[in-house]
Parts: sequence; structure tokens; C-alpha cells
Amino acid sequence: MVVNDTDTVVVTDWNYNSVKSFYTRNNQTRHSKLSLGGQPWSLTKLTYNQVAVTVLNIYQIVTVEVNPDLVLLSTITTSKQYLGITSLTPSTLAASSRSPPCVDILDMTGNVLRSISPLHNGNNILQYPNFLCTTRTGNILVSDCGTKCVVCLTPEGDVVFTYSPTGDTALKLPQGITSTSTGDILVTAILLYRVIHLTESGQFVRNILTQQDGINNPQGVCVDGHGHVYVCLSREGVIKVFTCKH
Repeated sequence: MVVNDTDTVVVTDWNYNSVKSFYTRNNQTRHSKLSLGGQPWSLTKLTYNQVAVTVLNIYQIVTVEVNPDLVLLSTITTSKQYLGITSLTPSTLAASSRSPPCVDILDMTGNVLRSISPLHNGNNILQYPNFLCTTRTGNILVSDCGTKCVVCLTPEGDVVFTYSPTGDTALKLPQGITSTSTGDILVTAILLYRVIHLTESGQFVRNILTQQDGINNPQGVCVDGHGHVYVCLSREGVIKVFTCKH
């Protein structure tokens, strides 16, 4: 995020039950920590200086202001344990649950407006929908490590596409997912040690980052407006920043 002309990285820290921001001011690297009452999993940008965070074990979504130091704004109690989260509109969120496996459309008070559990051949496409993001056209991308696929859904629940390669290119625990301003999709494959580039329609383009680039156990992924790709390496506790290769 860019807050008060300051590039700021905001990240969840599962092990320390907190959200953290990292930024540089007066040539000094600084950080801020906001402790939560449970384990945060995923976050989404709401406005230029606000994020929403899922907190798993206490059934909450919290909203946080980034100044770039962090300030708790509100706590939303939810009826399910939500993992992935993404902002759909200024008044609605999409959040994913494992039990039952679904993507819910929520208002900003946590009310479920619609629950999506798409079927394929009579089976639920979603098993462990861990991460979500919103495309530039307003659809919802779901990274599901149970069915090892990426699913694109409309907010009404229709399936736009599924990306589920088999064999050597099978996703094997897909995790973080993001969509760029040009519609391109990046998804991390944690056990393949790579970040995969898909087209807007879900076609494979290439492995944009691999173990040769120092990618080990990639989890979160994000792209900023300057052509940088941020990859969170979960086991190392490191965020690596790359310049997009065209």
C-alpha cells in the first residue's frame, strides 16, 4: 500500500497473533505491530489505507487502518471460521470457509448475503478454499488446496473457469493468489516452489518465479502498482520483492 506517500507492506503473522506493517521513513526501516486475540490468516485492501483481516480461531474479521502504523478500527464477529478474504465492493466482502467448504458474500457487519458451493459432476469444487482475490471485472478467484485448483466464480456463484492441471504440473497445495491491473493471475504453488502466471481466462502462461529465484515454500503473493511482485516465504519468515519480468 502507499500511505502518506510511504510504500508500506502489511502482512499477517500467524505465529505471533498479529498484523504487521513495514515501511521506510527518513532512511530508516520501521515496523508496526497490532496484536489480535487469535491467529490471522488472510487480509484484503478495503481502501487506500484500510485492510480487513480474517482471524480464524475466534471467528472474527477485523478492520485495520494503516497510517502506516496500524490502528484497530472494528471487530466483526462471524458465524464461521473464515480463511481467505477479498473486498468485492465498498459494502461487501467475499470470505472462504472450510467447514462447510464455501465462499460467502458478506456485508460489512458479517451478515451472510449469499453462500457459494459450486458443484462439478455432483461434487463440490471447493474443499479447502484458503485464499481469495477479486479480479478487475469483479469476479472471485479461489485458490483451493484440497482440489488442487484455481476457480474463478462470479459473485452470483457461477463458475467462470477452473484451472486444475494434472501430472507434473499439478498445483500441489496452491496458496496465495492475486490478480493484476491487466487481469493476469499469479498463484503460489507451495510444494512446487514456484509462482505460476495464468491469463485472465485461466490459461497457463509460465512459471514466473521458481526455486532458482530463491522461492521456497511460497505462500502469500501480491503485486503493487510499480511492477513489483511480493512473495511471502512462510517457513523462512521472509518477504521477497521481485521486479516483474515481461
